[in-house]
Amino acid sequence: MKIVLFSDAHLMPGRMACGRDPFAQLSSALADVAAKHANAAALFVLGDLTHDGGAHEYGALAAAVKGFPVPVHFLMGNHDSRVAYREVFGGQGYVQGTVELDGIPFHLLDTLEEGQVMGSLGNGRLDDLERSLVRSRAPGFVLMHHPPISIGVPAFDLEGLSNRVDLHSCIARHSSKIRAVFFGHCHMPVAASVAGVPAFCIPSLVSPSMPVFDQPVYRSNPIGTVGYSVLLVDGPDFVIHNINLEPQPAAGRAYSQQEAAHVVC
Repeated sequence: MKIVLFSDAHLMPGRMACGRDPFAQLSSALADVAAKHANAAALFVLGDLTHDGGAHEYGALAAAVKGFPVPVHFLMGNHDSRVAYREVFGGQGYVQGTVELDGIPFHLLDTLEEGQVMGSLGNGRLDDLERSLVRSRAPGFVLMHHPPISIGVPAFDLEGLSNRVDLHSCIARHSSKIRAVFFGHCHMPVAASVAGVPAFCIPSLVSPSMPVFDQPVYRSNPIGTVGYSVLLVDGPDFVIHNINLEPQPAAGRAYSQQEAAHVVC
């Protein structure tokens, strides 16, 4: 089974991120998937769908994926608005649940805390995951936006998941039912483990970052890659491929020093 993973699209009409047009980057990624991975069982987008959380941005996102050959599932990130998302895509409450594909559960978590950069699984969201894991008949995957662990980079660790200790305990209790955890937010590839379960950060579609280990600042990576990931599941085994996309600078313009020092997260 093949699964495609996007993260951190940061759609913002009329504005650039790191010298790139987020809508052009999303269109390029969707076209690449349609051409090469139309046989995927699903496309999951791990939050920060938009930059400002406006209904018009979600409307543009809905138009971009209309008629797409692969079923698309969205998660919430700190730049999103649950209310605006629901205005366009319908439904109510948290954007959370379990999608089962070929008998394998994909547990989608909503870590958005409106108005905050830091995420949370409070207000029953972690309890929902626990119940879903108890019901699961096969080991699956957990998907979320915020990092479920400290990655050793202060800018992200200070604004990560507020109740990650509780999440760790949940994962430890049900580790036999979780093959891996996927997350976004950091805009760079990261491989880790959570309570002994493998965890992977999906790169941003538009603005690559670099780790700064000694101070709590974000920094973009002017030579970093943007793109998406492909998950291949074969029985009890799985493989992750990071697919690099050719970035399209705005009007052929190179990075400025200011852009090189800042990343949208």
